[in-house]
Amino acid sequence: MSTTRRIATPLLAAAALAPWLALSGRSDHACPIAPIPLDRLNAVIAAATPSTDEASVPVALRTATVGEIASLRMVVEEFVACGDTGEPLRVLALYTDRYLGAVYHRQGQVTANQYAMLARPEPADADERTRFLSLSKVRALPDGRITGEVVIRYAVIPTPKRLLVTIARVDGAWRIDDVLGELTFALP
Repeated sequence: MSTTRRIATPLLAAAALAPWLALSGRSDHACPIAPIPLDRLNAVIAAATPSTDEASVPVALRTATVGEIASLRMVVEEFVACGDTGEPLRVLALYTDRYLGAVYHRQGQVTANQYAMLARPEPADADERTRFLSLSKVRALPDGRITGEVVIRYAVIPTPKRLLVTIARVDGAWRIDDVLGELTFALP
């Protein structure tokens, strides 16, 4: 996916998601998620409330179970595989409504033209792919969410990036509920 197209797309420019949209961890792992439909995306945006940007550190963390660790790994691998498709709408479908709303509430409604532009697949070239390197320090939060440190190497950035990724179970599926770390300025 060309950098020019990523930045030129209003929806992506508003949230500066470009670094997350051309990811690849495993070429044999297909994206299992359908793109988020336009009406659902706009409904989430319309229902979103502004973020307070207040962070709190949970005090009652426990070590995650083997199953919880596997769930977080699966979500990160899905995220990477969906980024491989070059379809931002598949990546957005991996977010919880809360997180997606927090990301896009200032953007406003997505037009049919913006949606169509985001729906056009532009898979990453082999030399532009990003690698999911590791998952560690996985903990369970008191509210049932799972959080862990993910290390990713972006093709365009030589130093691996450490991110704290949190997932939440929504309607029987695990979804990305928060991302914090070195790229927080570029990610919601």
